[in-house]
Amino acid sequence: MATIPVATAMAYLAAGLSCLPAAKAKKHPAIGSWKNWQKRLPTEVEVRAWFSNAHDAVCVVAGKVSGTLECIDFDNKGELFA
Repeated sequence: MATIPVATAMAYLAAGLSCLPAAKAKKHPAIGSWKNWQKRLPTEVEVRAWFSNAHDAVCVVAGKVSGTLECIDFDNKGELFA
């Protein structure tokens, strides 16, 4: 299992993105609900603590909290789209 380095998560945060550790197989945050993170960015201390443990994915909360970021999610590795 590849893990997300703390430096990678910190780069997301420095870019103004609400990033959370995720469970890749379950496709959801590894820290519980993401609702709280729709309203505020995590702190550097929170991100460092989360990603000091092994997590195999990172999720980014889109919307206002992340600078009005919009995302397109392609499931099935994009194989359903030309």
